[in-house]
Amino acid sequence: DIFHGKIFDSCAVVGSSGILHHFDFGKEIDQHDMVLRFNSAPTHGFERLVGSKTTHRITNTQNWVFRESDSEHIMVHMRSTSSLTAVIRTHMGDKKVKLAPFDTDFVHYMANSLPFMATSGLYGIIIALHRCAEVDLYGFQVSNQHGAKYHYYNVCDQPANAERDGAEWLVVKAIVQSGLARFREPCVIECHESKAECERCKTSSQLKKVTNFGRAERTRCPRCSTQYGGCRPQQHWAFRRRFVPPRGHS
Repeated sequence: DIFHGKIFDSCAVVGSSGILHHFDFGKEIDQHDMVLRFNSAPTHGFERLVGSKTTHRITNTQNWVFRESDSEHIMVHMRSTSSLTAVIRTHMGDKKVKLAPFDTDFVHYMANSLPFMATSGLYGIIIALHRCAEVDLYGFQVSNQHGAKYHYYNVCDQPANAERDGAEWLVVKAIVQSGLARFREPCVIECHESKAECERCKTSSQLKKVTNFGRAERTRCPRCSTQYGGCRPQQHWAFRRRFVPPRGHS
């Protein structure tokens, strides 16, 4: 058990939406007992927006065991035999990583409970609901009407699956409206309802305009950024047909 049976008083589940550029939530996020992030979302260079603390991270196969420090606890999906093999290889070749796959019963529960394949973000929210007395959501499920970039750390990135995100929104909204978690940004629900409601809410909340995205800026967007899911990182060595861990990891 990567949590060792622990229950946290407060948890920040930090998504990757560009809406985070409109606020300075960094210090607030770092005050939580558990801070959960996803895939290759960085903190370095974005501390004012997203904080610097990461206790846990969920990564998919494209961002396998990405971490900014060896103190992070990494959780991974195992949806195939290749993922199981990668878990074993990672433990063999990278002794410093704190890696744990999702419990198979939990994965089956999620798959059987939803009519769509849940994102890592929804997995993270459900885990937090089971482990935390209070759950705060940052950078989650922001619609285009917010006028925000898809990712806070790269202005080029495009949505991977808008249809799935729309279906998942109904689940996340129900969780928030039931009082189990809360959006820390204003207008998230209003901007999903209608453009008029979104504009009224943004005006009343004095949502600041952002013209400088700092380290997220790019001089030009690569062609792959417009493809389904955006640019993919180089395949992790644990998934390669010939298993040769890089030097310094064994």
